[in-house]
Amino acid sequence: KLIDITDESIIWTGQFDPEQQDIFSILDAISTTIADKLKVNILEEEKTQIVKRHTQDPEAWDHYSWGRYFWNKRTEDGIKTAINYFQLAIEQDPSYALAHAGLADCYIELGLWGYQQPNEAFPKAKNAALKAVNLDDTLAEAHTSLGDVLLYHEWDWERAESEFKRAIELNPNYATAHQSYAVFLSLVGKFDESLDHIKRVQGLDPGSPIINTQVGMCYSAMRQWDQAIDAYRRVLLIDEGSWPARLGLAGAYFEKYMYEEAFAEFEKAKDLYEGWHPQIESTIGLAYKRMGRTEEAQHVLNDLLERSKQRYVPPIIIARFYLNLGEIDQSFDWLKRALEVRDPWLLWLGLVSARFPDSMQSDPRFTEVLEKTGLDKYWIENGKVLLPN
Repeated sequence: KLIDITDESIIWTGQFDPEQQDIFSILDAISTTIADKLKVNILEEEKTQIVKRHTQDPEAWDHYSWGRYFWNKRTEDGIKTAINYFQLAIEQDPSYALAHAGLADCYIELGLWGYQQPNEAFPKAKNAALKAVNLDDTLAEAHTSLGDVLLYHEWDWERAESEFKRAIELNPNYATAHQSYAVFLSLVGKFDESLDHIKRVQGLDPGSPIINTQVGMCYSAMRQWDQAIDAYRRVLLIDEGSWPARLGLAGAYFEKYMYEEAFAEFEKAKDLYEGWHPQIESTIGLAYKRMGRTEEAQHVLNDLLERSKQRYVPPIIIARFYLNLGEIDQSFDWLKRALEVRDPWLLWLGLVSARFPDSMQSDPRFTEVLEKTGLDKYWIENGKVLLPN
């Protein structure tokens, strides 16, 4: 059914028999029929893009669809399950560029969220992204994946921005491209532009928990806590089981000194994730420290240090902990480790620099970290670290 939402009148209804047609023919027919009923004039190249088949294999398409479903969960198990599905899709159709882009996105999430060493995850992501681009240079998903690798791992800001812009040019309706570019713009301090892109994304995919969570993260970066809280709450109306939104909401509550509400959301985030997550645990530990519950904070730090001997824990997390405990030299030691493994969360240093003490910001070691990540050109002027508004 095609319905006009202004008056709920039915513009068109149609039925398709999947036993008589393959799934791709049905999708093509629906797309072109809707365009016709809406009286949209479509150029020939636009029509080609609308009905473009990225694979001729229905089984590969099915595997790809399940891969995206599990990728969107953003949990370690979900992403690893998604990898299996994307690999099955590629086995069915090695030339399936979308599946290679999906595989790249999985490895990006593994490296970004600390589920795997960045130096292990991101090279795999780059190989998959380049494969996707080589198979189909007109694919927005492929250019977005490559842009994420260039940003989060290679710290090549100019090429990353170029890839994001190329992806948006190829498909202005690809929400993830706008989302990735919005993150880029936040990291370099262009908050208004970032917010513009992420709000555009909301219009493209209003029901996406991840994209709506990004709206909250954008407001958090701008320290507009009331707007951030509203954004995270909207996510939970869509999906009350979103642990990233719970964690973001807890952080925003905490910044407003709403400690009871913050810890309630921290606990919900832990329960929803159904496992141990370094970012969740460290955020709770830092909250303990700011509340003066030093012994509990120290316990969380000890646990992080012990676990880091057995599995990967993003060094930036431990660096922040030592900073909050006033142990500056220890903090710099872990920032050095973060540089060695190319911890992608180093790129958020500009956004949190206002929380770093003056003694640390004036330390040449801090400037060196910013220079090695390329952040110096955005956050240092005349030898002085700039602070976000």
